[in-house]
Amino acid sequence: TTTRDCRYAERKGEMEEMKMIPTRLQNVELKTFLPEIDSLKVAGSVAQQVKQQLRVLVVATEAPPVHGGIARIVGSLREGFQKRGHHVDVLAYPEIKRFQVGEVRLSSLIFKLPKLLSIINTYDVIHVHGATPTVSDVALLLARLRRRRPLIVYTHHMDLDFKPIGFLNILYNYLHRRLITGADVVVASTQDNLGLLGRSRQRKNAIIPFGINLREFSTNGQKDVGFTVLFIGQFRPYKGVRVLLE
Repeated sequence: TTTRDCRYAERKGEMEEMKMIPTRLQNVELKTFLPEIDSLKVAGSVAQQVKQQLRVLVVATEAPPVHGGIARIVGSLREGFQKRGHHVDVLAYPEIKRFQVGEVRLSSLIFKLPKLLSIINTYDVIHVHGATPTVSDVALLLARLRRRRPLIVYTHHMDLDFKPIGFLNILYNYLHRRLITGADVVVASTQDNLGLLGRSRQRKNAIIPFGINLREFSTNGQKDVGFTVLFIGQFRPYKGVRVLLE
């Protein structure tokens, strides 16, 4: 624990800079499980000089070219890290295959564990996004299995809320929160989202709101005098559309 705290303190300044990363998405070819590939080649001449280049492994359910909220966030983070001169590999679908039946999606990440175990210590930071069954839980469990490991940053997007499995949602969320305690830093986009995880004196927390690039949007159009609301996203219970309408 002392060693991880020291590593956290040393990189805290660099992580503070990462909070200001640009959010424009750029679809580039995914390079997964290939630490020998220099991600600066992807970023090209726009890579900025940094005091220390970090090797970052992002683990998530989806990444570009998939269209979705998590995929867009992963793409934005990757581009921002690369522009700051860091090496980034992404471990997510479609590079990591998954099995899907209806709304049930199971990742094949667990079958990649032997390979991941052999390269995990080549990274400085592992950034896990969850909660996602067979993805975030596998990555966090892997971190617990290693005494010597990189800094683990976990970003909590939502609890599991899959109606057909009923009580199993509660059980899974409980077990997943136990795994989260092994992370060095837990990140959430809002205080309410962080509150879903409950209080913990042992956990280091950070609230980092998701940003948007306003240059990608136009506000030149005229709006009528009525109060209007625009919701963009999938209709999932945890999205809170019902609360919005009420």
